Amino acid sequence: MLEFIVLSLVQGLTECLPVSSSGHLFLLSRWIGYDLSLATAVGLHLATLLAVILYLRKECRQILAGMLQFDKAYWRLFWGFLLASVPAALVGFLVKDSLETAFANPTAIGINLLITGGFLFLSDFIKRDQTPSMSLTQITWRQAFAIGLFQSVAVLPGISRSGLTLVGCLVVGLPRELAFRYTFLLSIPVILGSGLLELRSFSVSSELVPGYVIAFFIALLALFLFRKPVLRSRLRYFAYYCWILGALLLLILR
Repeated sequence: MLEFIVLSLVQGLTECLPVSSSGHLFLLSRWIGYDLSLATAVGLHLATLLAVILYLRKECRQILAGMLQFDKAYWRLFWGFLLASVPAALVGFLVKDSLETAFANPTAIGINLLITGGFLFLSDFIKRDQTPSMSLTQITWRQAFAIGLFQSVAVLPGISRSGLTLVGCLVVGLPRELAFRYTFLLSIPVILGSGLLELRSFSVSSELVPGYVIAFFIALLALFLFRKPVLRSRLRYFAYYCWILGALLLLILR
């Protein structure tokens, strides 16, 4: 039980920080000797998903209200979310068997953490905030698809979904505040989709509920903490962490 609580703390923190929650979950479960099933991992992801929805409840309400009122702008935004989710879904489906092997390979996780760090470091030098008043409904399908391509790389263990998606948002010209919010709004269909795929094997055990609750609250806290470094172009600090952890993994395994 204590082991699962520790995993829940790590999941809640790393799901909303650009340091790869899947890589951390695998490595920590291996080190502490906890058999983390895929269904349990999905449960943790769903707990953090609820934290994201609560944090972005204003945007979620606006989008749902706009769609119910048949507002074309919000329906266009909705289809943009789906379009941005297609690359990750296709990559995940095509390389599913290879991914299971990769998740059991600490060397691959270490290398991918180094890559994540490189993207995060370079993102601090992207200066394209030309339209600071840009809104969610102004994001084009072309921008959404390009962001989705960045997100699709994050199916690899050790690659941060939030980190790569955020970098993609900045590359296509989204201002940092909007990039932060769009990154986590886009996580909703992705995490929800993966959860639905494992729904048959997912079950809620009373012993695991405290862990899910902890993951929820820690993720909520992490969202509040992560916003400021994004707006101030301070993602390099997360890059340093990814580089150190990735290098340690590779050195230890030599």
